[in-house]
Amino acid sequence: MEDAAEVMQKLGAANALNLDGGGSSAMYYNGSYKVGPGRNLPNAVVLQKR
Repeated sequence: MEDAAEVMQKLGAANALNLDGGGSSAMYYNGSYKVGPGRNLPNAVVLQKR
């Protein structure tokens, strides 16, 4: 975890998230799932370009 924090700091990140990548994880990009969720959950982390 400390290595990941150091990389993010070097990239100039003010904040970062570390998610567990478990069965509820998914990646939705440009209108479709790139990695589908194993189960449905009502939460999301949304990233938008400024």
